[in-house]
Amino acid sequence: MSKVELGKKFKLKSTGQRFVVVEETKIYRLSPVAARALQTPNLTEQDVLDQFEPYEDEET
Repeated sequence: MSKVELGKKFKLKSTGQRFVVVEETKIYRLSPVAARALQTPNLTEQDVLDQFEPYEDEET
């Protein structure tokens, strides 16, 4: 099985169009704290920073 790496070439199975891997990105998925079975769509780090803000649990 092929590993995806920068510079590696791939051909689209359906059309034969050729592609080369030019960027590697990290993808994040977030789950609500109270409903771990639910998840956001795939988000980039910038999406997370733009749409969410960090918080700490409040101590009682």
